[in-house]
Amino acid sequence: MLQRKKIVNIKKTVMGAGVTKPFLAATEDGGIYVCKIQDDDVSGKLTVLNEYVCYCIGRKIGLPIPDAVFIDLTILTSDDLKRIDRETSSLIGFGSTYLKKVHNKVNSIALDQSVNHAIIPTLYLFDQIILNEDRAYNDGNLLFDFKNKQLIVIDHSHVFKNGLIWTISSLELHKDQLLVNNVDGKYYSLLTMYIKGNSPFQEALEKFALITPDFIESILHEVPLEWNISPEEKLALKDFLCYRLNLIPQILEGLRDYCPRWKGGNST
Repeated sequence: MLQRKKIVNIKKTVMGAGVTKPFLAATEDGGIYVCKIQDDDVSGKLTVLNEYVCYCIGRKIGLPIPDAVFIDLTILTSDDLKRIDRETSSLIGFGSTYLKKVHNKVNSIALDQSVNHAIIPTLYLFDQIILNEDRAYNDGNLLFDFKNKQLIVIDHSHVFKNGLIWTISSLELHKDQLLVNNVDGKYYSLLTMYIKGNSPFQEALEKFALITPDFIESILHEVPLEWNISPEEKLALKDFLCYRLNLIPQILEGLRDYCPRWKGGNST
């Protein structure tokens, strides 16, 4: 389970563009986090749920996602909420560790220099499973740490096909969609250049074997009550994810045409 940390002040009211409007928060132990919260007026209640679920799965399969915590916002006043332009009924947010001196708009030069580009097949498959169409063109979803030469993965609010507005019925409707609609988009096309050889997804398959129904159940069990996610919504999301995981062989066959350096005849 993620730790809960109390916010002590807001260091920056806006972090980048987008409807989720993250802000920079300091916690009681001196940590600095990029924080997202439920916004009753704009992004709804699913922002934090999507981020949390994808964080847990991503970390389990070894993706380089910054450490995260639940952020206790009870100290915030109505004036604080006005400063960050939010109306929220939930005082638990999702906080991702703030990283200094990282760069967006990742290119092939950065990827060539990265010490962890071996994670790219896993990332590419992960985004198909969670139907993350936001990664294709969003400059802020992939970061590069030039000091440590590492690729960093962030921002999973717009997933499960319908992002911040998915419903039980939309999950059922789109569960059979093999690939994201923009699988040939800017960043996905860049990533495919690092999917090569006879069995580029073998390691990814071994990692995804760790994402069992019990693991997904345990994630959803720890969803804060303050987020007001119904048992029916949790069950629908679990069923969607389990179904998508079982589709991996078909997803890989669908990806073959988009990976020009993938050689050989097997699916992995």
